[in-house]
Amino acid sequence: YVAISDPSLEYNQATIWIDARNELPQKVKLKTRAQTEQSYKFENFKLNVGLSDKDFIFVAPEGITVYDETE
Repeated sequence: YVAISDPSLEYNQATIWIDARNELPQKVKLKTRAQTEQSYKFENFKLNVGLSDKDFIFVAPEGITVYDETE
């Protein structure tokens, strides 16, 4: 269970189930400040599928401005 203290976020709690055999997440349950819940179940993980770093490079379409908030 993880408590999220940022009041600007809708979700304030997350519960994460980890598979002990492979140490990968199995399920995540998110709870909103209004106490509604949403669950996500992860299945059919495919590891080492041959993706390279360049597969994760985002190129914005022409005319789109991207603000980099990581700097």
